[in-house]
Amino acid sequence: MSRSFHQQLLTGLQVIYRYEDAHLQEEAVAHIPLDEIASRTQERIDASVGALSVERDFQDVQVMVLMKWFKREFFQWVDRLPCRRCGNPQTEPVASSELSRPTREETLGGATRVELYRCPLCKTISRFPRLNDPRQLLRTRRGRCGEWANCFGLVLRSLGYEVRWVRDWSDHVWCEVWSGKGARWVHADPCEEAWDKPLLYSCGWKKSLDYVLAFGRHGVVDVTRKYVPNWQETKVRRRLVNEDWLRGWCEHLTIQCLCMIMDDRERAEWTRSHAEEVRDLLRRGDANSADLQGLGGRVSGSEAWRKGRGEMQSENECELKDFVLRFSGQNPPEENAYCLFDERLSSKWLDFSFKENGTSYLELEFPVAKRLGSYELVSANDEKPRDPKSWTVEGFPGGESGEAVVLHRVRGASFGDRHERQTFVLPESEIECKRFRWHFDEVFAAEQANSIQLCMLNLSFLS
Repeated sequence: MSRSFHQQLLTGLQVIYRYEDAHLQEEAVAHIPLDEIASRTQERIDASVGALSVERDFQDVQVMVLMKWFKREFFQWVDRLPCRRCGNPQTEPVASSELSRPTREETLGGATRVELYRCPLCKTISRFPRLNDPRQLLRTRRGRCGEWANCFGLVLRSLGYEVRWVRDWSDHVWCEVWSGKGARWVHADPCEEAWDKPLLYSCGWKKSLDYVLAFGRHGVVDVTRKYVPNWQETKVRRRLVNEDWLRGWCEHLTIQCLCMIMDDRERAEWTRSHAEEVRDLLRRGDANSADLQGLGGRVSGSEAWRKGRGEMQSENECELKDFVLRFSGQNPPEENAYCLFDERLSSKWLDFSFKENGTSYLELEFPVAKRLGSYELVSANDEKPRDPKSWTVEGFPGGESGEAVVLHRVRGASFGDRHERQTFVLPESEIECKRFRWHFDEVFAAEQANSIQLCMLNLSFLS
């Protein structure tokens, strides 16, 4: 087993060193709408109303903008391949056969296996080679997590970012990007459009991770501790190789990588950074409740495919530190319902379903009954027409099956400024509830608004 593991370590380094090809980087840059990306990055910083700055945050925000462009405009997810002849999307997988061997051309593209799909309408067989060459992926622009992470890593590297290719041995791949602002490696998953959410897979997807390794031009690091909430529980599952063997090989390969950095100063800086990262990982404690906020199920792939892998969470529901949050809709990955409780002015909740339905709701369920005394709403960063204007607050004294009781009703509210705070005090009552629901039925200017939005919802309970 250690021989196989060793070969996979070398394969990981091969992936990352392909990105150092100057001609390949030039080809990647030619695919990126640089002016548009820069403009969108600036717009996002401007929309933060001072929470972000160009000098401090531009590089990190640009990665988030690049992920959004990559996922929504450049690359395509493949569950099963549409028919190459008639375009029928409902093809059927074909069992492996002689036909599934890669052709010479597919092998040159890095494919070691080929998936076959038969069209039930015209009987055509379509081939889906699982390519590993990022140059070919720039042209095909399709695949699953392996292809996505490989191509996105090249995109980042071509723009001068320091990037790592991260492999989870339980079947997922993503990237990490060096953040100059935080002087650390940050999780970046283009499939999920997820930034700095390392516990997404363990706690959102409910995966039982065992080995997670990061491969960069500066070395190989076992970053598993960063991606699991409890290291002691994870250690029990790590049975593929001896821990000392793995630690030794990671260090050996890292030394080799650092020796290939010709600039003495740069090599010294990355050597120091590597040592600090390894120390920090060893000192890393278990995750706290704040680390677990906003971690939902998988979003990439069809619903049937995600359900089959057991990586979905209940739709329109997420578990936060103190309560379960349910909602009518949200705009992932940046304008989620949980953003109402992250205490950041740079984020918000936005629900496009309001335009179609004329209503939106937020529901909080606590483990014990509470008496709500007041609550505070904070308007979002832009578009006053989207501000809530009328709503009802309901409580459920009987728990899950109880009838709703109206606790508060607001009509004709108006937020004069962006990020304006308004506090609403409830009539004195002895009613205690586990569940509270805000039912929004009007925005400030419905004819101009395509959604409803809020920056924060803060609650105050009576003892």
